[in-house]
Amino acid sequence: MPGFATIAGGVVNPGFNDPREPERWMPGLELVEEIFLTRAPELADMTVGGRLASRLFARPYLSRMLATTVLRYRF
Repeated sequence: MPGFATIAGGVVNPGFNDPREPERWMPGLELVEEIFLTRAPELADMTVGGRLASRLFARPYLSRMLATTVLRYRF
């Protein structure tokens, strides 16, 4: 995608796979919560196909790979 190519050169750290990695970057930073969107209660309102797809991707490593997680940190 052209839009991503424009900003890709300016990204110093494009992401991380281990949600605890930022704790090593900043002393005192602590991972408080990792929320997997593929397990959200709102999925009950989705179609059968949507619910099945969410179940397939509910494993933590797949959710992280697909960026369907919300991470909450504190100092």
